[in-house]
Amino acid sequence: MSELEINAQFENLYDQLSNLTPTSLNNQTWFKAILLDIAHQFHNVGPKQRSILTSQHFKSLKELRNNPGIVLLNPDKESGVVIMNKCEYNSRMLSILSDESKFMPGVEFGGTGKLEGRVNSNLEKLLYMNIINKEEFNFLQPMGSEYPHLYGLPKIRKPNIPLRPILSMCRSPTYNLAKWLTKLLDTIQRNLCKYSLKDSFELVDHSDDINIKEKTMCSFDVNSLFTNVPLKKTIDISL
Repeated sequence: MSELEINAQFENLYDQLSNLTPTSLNNQTWFKAILLDIAHQFHNVGPKQRSILTSQHFKSLKELRNNPGIVLLNPDKESGVVIMNKCEYNSRMLSILSDESKFMPGVEFGGTGKLEGRVNSNLEKLLYMNIINKEEFNFLQPMGSEYPHLYGLPKIRKPNIPLRPILSMCRSPTYNLAKWLTKLLDTIQRNLCKYSLKDSFELVDHSDDINIKEKTMCSFDVNSLFTNVPLKKTIDISL
């Protein structure tokens, strides 16, 4: 049934009910508004589509999820699901972690509680110096933190399907602090780096007025860019 036909049915219903004597003009107006709202909801929600998946499909998916020998992953920069052998996945992740130029093995930092204490101590100093206000202090103050979580996303379009390491910092002691610093650094970057672009959409916007006839545009891909950035040097440059 088309949208026009559905609207006609609601109008027909209203015309039929209009033959009844309303208790008041307000009630008649209220009823019309309610009926119109129901019509809009019907268009937005629509009839429920029957799932094409059978009970056997759901059973197979459940068995797949509970299989201890595999891991289910999202592909890197793609949609879909990747099924990997768990031993192979663990071996590849351990290989990434074995690079001591990027990861420090066996570092004892006293757990999240000790790191929370260090962060809070520095935040109190910033609050005392009026560098941050009370609202910012409350937002930045970590409580009940968790360890960061490292996982890998398969690059399915590359040979041998390497893993991209992703370090999830959600609920870690420095998570809110990183979000706050990102906003500050973004403002600085916008003011100082005139040749820096936010994303490909911004590149398109800036390219509209550029004559690229008889010119070639190319891009360069850096292997594992984030993990190869020298952190101390980057921090020194930022300061």
